[in-house]
Amino acid sequence: MVRSLEDLSSVLDWLEHDTSEKLRQDFEAVLNWPLVVSVGAYVHGAWSAGHAEQTDWAPTIKLLERADKLARHFGLMHYGSEVAKATSIVYSEYGKDHMAALRVLDEAAKVFGDSPTIRAQRINALFQVNDDALALKLWEPLAADPESSKHLDAFAYRRAGISASRLQRWDQAEKYFLDGAATPPELRLAITKFGLVADASYVAALGGTPKRAARMLSDMVLELPKVAYEDGHEDWEALQRIVSHVCHFIEAVAQGTDAPENKLGFGQGSEPGLSHGPTQPNQLLRTELTIGQAGMLASQLGSVSSTYREQLTKLRQSHFPIVRLIAARASLSFEFSVGTDTGFVNTLGAFERAFNVIGSLEDHSHAQLDDGWRHRTHAGQDYGGRLVCRAVSSNHLLRSTIAPHC
Repeated sequence: MVRSLEDLSSVLDWLEHDTSEKLRQDFEAVLNWPLVVSVGAYVHGAWSAGHAEQTDWAPTIKLLERADKLARHFGLMHYGSEVAKATSIVYSEYGKDHMAALRVLDEAAKVFGDSPTIRAQRINALFQVNDDALALKLWEPLAADPESSKHLDAFAYRRAGISASRLQRWDQAEKYFLDGAATPPELRLAITKFGLVADASYVAALGGTPKRAARMLSDMVLELPKVAYEDGHEDWEALQRIVSHVCHFIEAVAQGTDAPENKLGFGQGSEPGLSHGPTQPNQLLRTELTIGQAGMLASQLGSVSSTYREQLTKLRQSHFPIVRLIAARASLSFEFSVGTDTGFVNTLGAFERAFNVIGSLEDHSHAQLDDGWRHRTHAGQDYGGRLVCRAVSSNHLLRSTIAPHC
């Protein structure tokens, strides 16, 4: 594993002085394995380690030039492509030398072939300078090629999605984000899958399809892993907050009240190193509320998975009164969307109980919630009441049951 310039120097010494031709070719062969590529292909760790603090890139470029010479001398085609990619990244993303970044790739392609690695990095270099139209023109045949697409990681799809978003090609952007979420586990981080779905949901709403946006978001939160509910994880907490923000944005679009403050950056959900600062307590509360929120939104817009009923039933047993209320509201919306049968009547009773518990709490109990959710506790009661009034307006028995709240 290469994690520093010293490690890379050792690999190069081994290739040049301490190994046989057969072992060099074995080394070359493993570079075609997705797992090896995903952990740095024996070169990328050299520049990525400490890149945030790095200011002098000359030693890195010098060592990469040595790696390039060795790859050419020994005919290491895969390794040469990865070295060219690393060099281009350093030039484009840190040296801000766009022409040098592209020149390195063009020269490498003449020796090592225009490999999927070089083609994908050429697209990245164009992406870095917002040349989105050309980037997508090159991306489409690369992603459509079954053999080449095997080597594309989730972040390559993310960049394509952002380029399409910047061009306001919403359907295209949605597809690329979702394709990125569907890449094999060895080509993405676990959290990136969920972030890309949130990004796809956001651009679907921007494209005027809030119903589809809400459905994909509600399906996604049902699959959240255990770590997403735990305190102490900056990335999962930041993702939860983005998902909640996307829910609000979809609702605003559906209601025709889109506001500038609801806007997110394209690809923000899948941003590498995602963080909103130090973690805060009550991640379980926030995640449960978001699941209820997403389910209620999808139900209201008329497209929600049948498996959501089971999840909402679980949430109605939450330790948090506000979660029980949100889950009961979401369950009401779900049952109303499938018909007012016995399930609806039972759910209405659950809402009544949850509503009454919230009403009985003293102010200091509300203060145990974080500021953002405490505001929604009070606002949510009025909204929940309006929802139920609409749902039962044509039924005398249900109207008499809920009338005190309307």
